Amino acid sequence: MTYEEILSDANNLYKAYKASVKGSKWKETTQKFMMNFLRYIFSIQEEILDRSLQNGPTEEFTLSERGRIRPITSIRIKDRIVRHVLCDDILLPEVKKHIIYDNGASIKGRGISHQRDRFEVHLRKYYRLYGNEGWILFGDFTKFYDNIIHEIAKRELLKLFNDDEFIDWLLTLIFDGFKIDVSYMTDDEYANCMTDTFNKLEYRSIPKEQLTGEKWMEKSVNIGDQLSQVIGIYYPYRIDNYVKYVRSQKYYGRYMDDWYIMNPNKEELLDLLDNIRKIAQELGIHINEKKTRIV
Repeated sequence: MTYEEILSDANNLYKAYKASVKGSKWKETTQKFMMNFLRYIFSIQEEILDRSLQNGPTEEFTLSERGRIRPITSIRIKDRIVRHVLCDDILLPEVKKHIIYDNGASIKGRGISHQRDRFEVHLRKYYRLYGNEGWILFGDFTKFYDNIIHEIAKRELLKLFNDDEFIDWLLTLIFDGFKIDVSYMTDDEYANCMTDTFNKLEYRSIPKEQLTGEKWMEKSVNIGDQLSQVIGIYYPYRIDNYVKYVRSQKYYGRYMDDWYIMNPNKEELLDLLDNIRKIAQELGIHINEKKTRIV
């Protein structure tokens, strides 16, 4: 099957519909969708085949997670169905072939418990070799999702599919919905917006009348969107490969924007960090210097 056939397959769309309404059946919008789900599914199928699919409206809210306030963007059920098929049946099977085992976020069978277990495995193996002597580099990316560059993310995902024309069309459509209206910025701010650290939580305090649609920033993906999770897994893969394969660091793991490396040599960790900074800069990723430390 072609990627277009996979995404437009009625059985795949129905499976995605079941996943999309799970946990939100109490909502009025979900109940209305469920009453006419077959009609909606075939409408989505038709829009995919004739390339008339469009991004739907979104809702914004904040979520407190372990004391951290996160800006969440919720998409409508129709868009969630498309994302489920795209991510579950097309992107993730290919992405999983190209990421390291110790990158465990948002992957079925891994997750946070798996990552904790791997950290413990690394500690035990390290202790058997080196005892208590040595160092751990704890790293963190600042506003990771807020600063993912669309052009780079799309380019890297397309490489997995040999620049397939259909995947290109669909990703272009979805990334267009991620664009940020930065009309409030001065010309100097706009000129540097792709390299400066962007904070979406602060952005939401900008008065709506200043967002006139004159300037757009093609950076940042929405927390709450399944595609963003897949992007978060894959986007820093060059850093993972550099540490794990080029530098042969056995005791390395990453969970989205948090990562660690264990090594008996502090100087080697400092060198690793310098090179990670260089790759991160090329990707537009900002190292959180306050949380990144060697202990």
